[in-house]
Amino acid sequence: MNENHKRRLVGALVLVALAAALLPMLLDNPQLPLDGPTADIPPPPPFEDWHPGPTTSWQALDQTLDGGALDPWAESAVPADPEGLAPDVGAADAPRLDADGLPVSWVAQVGTFADRQNAEQLVARLRGLGHDAHALEYGDTAQTLFRVYTGPYWKRQQAAEAASQLKAQLDVDPWVTQYRP
Repeated sequence: MNENHKRRLVGALVLVALAAALLPMLLDNPQLPLDGPTADIPPPPPFEDWHPGPTTSWQALDQTLDGGALDPWAESAVPADPEGLAPDVGAADAPRLDADGLPVSWVAQVGTFADRQNAEQLVARLRGLGHDAHALEYGDTAQTLFRVYTGPYWKRQQAAEAASQLKAQLDVDPWVTQYRP
């Protein structure tokens, strides 16, 4: 017999022996699924069990949408306050809307910093004094600055009062500006 035929015959015998040894293990192993992976997904909850909560006023929403554009300051869009917890706001005190449809509000700008950590320290100090303070990042890729504000306030007069209070408390000179989110 030729040497090449012997090598082919030995190779074929080795493959048959491996197949005879491994094939029963692969077919009888319960850990290897033949259909692919499976997942235990619970059935979906029945839709009939869901009910809107007591604060959802679907009828008021339907009436508002049927009447045309949604006006957030219309009386039909504002839910009633049965416990009387909401502050008494008259028509003159209602916030007016700007050209983008956002409520006009005011802030007292306390400072501007190039370092985020300095801005965050001032925000923490203002919050410790009881002010609603926050810092906003602005600028371009060359330089980023951080402005520190208190507010927003519905009225410019409220922001001016907060600014004068800050001037007395911190010996800073804040200025009042319109809030632009």
